[in-house]
Amino acid sequence: MSHNIVISPAQCKAGRNLLSWTQEDLKVYSSVSANTIATFEKGSRSLTIKTMEKLVDAFYQHGIRFENNEKEIVVRLLLNHNL
Repeated sequence: MSHNIVISPAQCKAGRNLLSWTQEDLKVYSSVSANTIATFEKGSRSLTIKTMEKLVDAFYQHGIRFENNEKEIVVRLLLNHNL
């Protein structure tokens, strides 16, 4: 599933923190290598569209939502997202 969302390294970290995930956990749920996640979160790597989609999809499946606008960058955890 594609959400057409680009997230920043800080949003990736925030999403993991809201879920109490390690980089290794995100690796399992997204099928993106731990090294790719680590270097992206450090800001020293850009991601391909396909890799970004894998990360965002993993977060979406677990209730994380991202918003970017001119005034704020939001990372939100939906409670009861499976209902």
